[in-house]
Amino acid sequence: MICKNCSAQLPDNVMFCTECGAKLEQQEEAANDNSASAENQTAPVTDSEDVHTDSDNASEAVFTQTPPAQEIQPDPQTPKKVGAGRFLGASIIAVFAFIFLMLFNLVLSSRIGFSSDIVKSSAESMSMETLLDSTLESGETVAEYIYNNLDSSFIRKSKAEVKDIRGILINSNAKEFLAETLEGYAAYIVDGSQSGDPSLTAKDVVGFLEENKNVFSTELYYNMSQGDYDLIRQGLLNDNFDEKLSVSEWSDEIGFNVHNLNLIFSFITIGIVLAIVVVLFIWIAIVLDKRNKHVLGYISNIMILAGLLFFIPSVVFIIGSAFAALNAGTAAAYICAKLLLPLAAVAACTGAFEVVAAVILKKIRKHIRNVEMKKAAAAA
Repeated sequence: MICKNCSAQLPDNVMFCTECGAKLEQQEEAANDNSASAENQTAPVTDSEDVHTDSDNASEAVFTQTPPAQEIQPDPQTPKKVGAGRFLGASIIAVFAFIFLMLFNLVLSSRIGFSSDIVKSSAESMSMETLLDSTLESGETVAEYIYNNLDSSFIRKSKAEVKDIRGILINSNAKEFLAETLEGYAAYIVDGSQSGDPSLTAKDVVGFLEENKNVFSTELYYNMSQGDYDLIRQGLLNDNFDEKLSVSEWSDEIGFNVHNLNLIFSFITIGIVLAIVVVLFIWIAIVLDKRNKHVLGYISNIMILAGLLFFIPSVVFIIGSAFAALNAGTAAAYICAKLLLPLAAVAACTGAFEVVAAVILKKIRKHIRNVEMKKAAAAA
C-alpha cells in the first residue's frame, strides 16, 4: 500500500501511515470520489456527426409529418338554401297578406271615394236631362215614373203632362236637393260626422216642392195649393216612400246598424289593416330566413296581383262611365257611374301605385340575384 500523503511503502491492512501518520481510510474515500469523477469525465461522447445526423432526421421527421385532416368549414359569405318547408309557410302567410292588402285597398278607396264631400260633388255633376230620360226596370223613364206617381186629381186640375214635370225638375233646384240628400247619407254611413237620421221622407219632398212653387206656376201656369201638397205627400206615404229610404228600416232588414259602418271606413281601421299587412310581410321575411331575393319576390308578387285586380277593373269602369255620362241608359247605371267614378279613380291610383312599387321591388330582386351569381362565379 502506498500512502497518498507521503508516498511511503506501507504494509496492507494498516490504518495509519508509519511515516507521516496520515489516516489511510480517508485517503481511500477521497480516491474513490476522484475515481467516480474521472469515470464521468471519461464517459464516451457521441460523435458529433452522429448527433448532427440524428438532429437532422428529427427535424426532417417533424417537417415531413402529414398534418391531420381538418374539417372544411363552409364559407360564411355563402347563403344557405331555403328549404321547401319555409317556402310553404311563406306561401300560406302570403295568402293572408294578399287578402288584407285587398281589404286595405277597398276600405281606403271607399273612405275617400264615398266621403260626403265627394258624393255631393258627384251628384251635382249629374245632368238632370240625362237622369230624367234614363229608364227604370219597369221600362219607363224617370220623368214618366214621377208623373205616374203624382195624384190623379192634381194632374187633372193642373193639366200637367210628362214634359211639364220634366221641365219643372230641370229648372228647379232638384239636383242640389238630391246632392244634399246623398251628402247626408254619406256623412251618416261613411264619414260618421252626422249622428241624426238622414233618411229622405215624403215631408222633405213636399218641402222641396214648396220651395219651387214659382217654377210650377211658370211651367204649368198653375199655382199649387196646400191641398195639392197634402195629396202628393199622402200619395208618397201610400207607396211606402219613407220606409224605402229609411236607414232604420235598412238596419232592421240586415240586422246591423248601418251607422256603425263608419267604423269600418274610419282612418283608424285603415291604419290597422295596413299595419297587419306590414306585419305579415315581416313574417314572410322571417320565415324565408331574411333572404332578400326571396322576400322581395313574395312581396312584389302580392303587390302586383292586388294592384292589377284594382287597377284594371277601375280603368274599365272609368271608361264605361264616360259613355254612360253621354248616353241615357238605365237610371241605375247612370247614377252608379256618377257616384262610383271617384271611387274608381282612387282605386285605380291605389292599384297603379302598388304595381309601380312591385316593379321596383322586382328590379331590386333582380339586382341582388345578379350580384349573388357573380360572387358564386368568382368563388368557383
